[in-house]
Amino acid sequence: MRRKGFTLVELMVAVGVLTLLAAMAMPVLAKARKQALRTRMKSDLMVLSQGLDAYRADQRDYPRNIAGKDGWDIEGSELLCWALIAPGSAADDGCDGPGFRIRGTKGQVYGPYVNPDLFKLSSSEYGDPVILDRQGQQIYYVPANQGVDIHAPGGFIDDYSGSGPRPMFEHAYVERCLSLTAMRKALGDQNSNGQIDFDETPASTGSFLLWSAGPNGAFGPDPDDPMQQRSDDVTNFCQ
Repeated sequence: MRRKGFTLVELMVAVGVLTLLAAMAMPVLAKARKQALRTRMKSDLMVLSQGLDAYRADQRDYPRNIAGKDGWDIEGSELLCWALIAPGSAADDGCDGPGFRIRGTKGQVYGPYVNPDLFKLSSSEYGDPVILDRQGQQIYYVPANQGVDIHAPGGFIDDYSGSGPRPMFEHAYVERCLSLTAMRKALGDQNSNGQIDFDETPASTGSFLLWSAGPNGAFGPDPDDPMQQRSDDVTNFCQ
């Protein structure tokens, strides 16, 4: 006699097999999605890198953290947005909308150095515009001080005291998102003494750093790593 359907046992077996296959596939799919997101984030940092090079071509240097009009300094994420997009009003940067003027509200408008439509903007805790990554976290920027001795005490990464030689990378640009120790270790200073020792290799001695929290949205060591040695951050240097 011809069967018209599946028995209950057969259906349960089929569901069990499908559930098992789905459980096996989920980690693979999650890893693929995470890698795809990292690739897009890396691509965004490349666009920002090109914008910084264009800024340097116009201004003869990369943007640096200088005292603002009210006498206070801006952090790396705010500086990055101001230099590459400058979305403020003429009262803020001499030009309404994207772009800025060097002096006053007359003369040449510089920028924007990246297409503002490519990035989502938000405000920092102090109300200044910042560029966000694809997970909604601020992208941080650190210019390098060239011509310094990275093998000298505090010569690679440190908190600049205001006197004496500056380190190559100043922690102040990222102090709101990264501890000094986390920044040093990510850049190759494994014993976190602020300098590159004979048995250490710096992760970057380039003109600037770009730093995103990565797919997990957390800066520094991965909170899921019990040894605190693995990081999910996306940067323009190899960690």
